[in-house]
Amino acid sequence: RTAGMEVLALSPFIRGWKLEEIGEKENAPGILLRWVAQSTLVDKVIVSMRKPEYVRGNLQILKQGQLSISEQERLVGWVNRFK
Repeated sequence: RTAGMEVLALSPFIRGWKLEEIGEKENAPGILLRWVAQSTLVDKVIVSMRKPEYVRGNLQILKQGQLSISEQERLVGWVNRFK
């Protein structure tokens, strides 16, 4: 950033996280997407999607807004598990 460059998040959780090990395959992708999209450390998020319904689904997830306290606690638990 000091050099005037933006920070991009590419495939923020599929390659970087082992969703099976998190054990919440239903909720984890949405929580992780919302977290990275709201992070002050990231300027833009690039997520590859092969089908239009994936785009629509991700847009709906992002409309949920900020993570709840419960979701933040779950996220911290996942991160601590992989340290």
